[in-house]
Amino acid sequence: MSLKVMCPHMAEGCDWEGELESLERHTNSFAGKCLYVDVDCPNFCRSKRFQRRDLEEHKSKHCPLRPFSCKYCNHKDTFRAVTKKHWPICEKYPVPCPNGCGEEEIERQHLKEHLQETCPLEVIECEFSCDGCDAKFQRRLTSTHMKECTETHLSLIAQKSKKIPELEKMVQQLMDQKKQDQHQFGQQANRMNQQEDLIKQQADEIEKKGDQIKQQGDLIKLQGDLIKQQG
Repeated sequence: MSLKVMCPHMAEGCDWEGELESLERHTNSFAGKCLYVDVDCPNFCRSKRFQRRDLEEHKSKHCPLRPFSCKYCNHKDTFRAVTKKHWPICEKYPVPCPNGCGEEEIERQHLKEHLQETCPLEVIECEFSCDGCDAKFQRRLTSTHMKECTETHLSLIAQKSKKIPELEKMVQQLMDQKKQDQHQFGQQANRMNQQEDLIKQQADEIEKKGDQIKQQGDLIKLQGDLIKQQG
């Protein structure tokens, strides 16, 4: 008759009781059933060993190598890879405005657009910067700047207007120069075409003369053959 034994983890809560020869199978850390035996994570995450009864919670909530999907773009990897490597570059990950304007959840892919178009604390140039206004201010202060600098802007536009005739003259000169260059280029092209035609004519004449010389040579040879026959 086999000896009856209790689980060595009885004090922790295991109520298993069985034959001595079955004890090893019951407490085996890989295939056993005892919920109070220390086991390792099946994902080999190298975390501290824990009791089998905590295995499922570890696998679903705590294991850094558990399967995990990014809730913003559905990218799939391990929990560690998604949170440590993917989230810092995820285009849909929500980030706060770096200017601290109050927008806290801007998709990373829309952050540049937010700064360029809507952020009230982004420093921008005056819309008259191309006319000479070098002022820079937060976007929220645009209205104030435009009111305070109306005369300055009008003065800059007036100064720029005075330069328009001069600019128009420069443009006309450039256009005239372009036409002149095009005309000269056309003349050069015509001269080159004429030279090509002349070279072709000379080549044809040389070829004709060559044929004539060959004919004369053949005639001389024929006459020489006749003289030899008569002799």
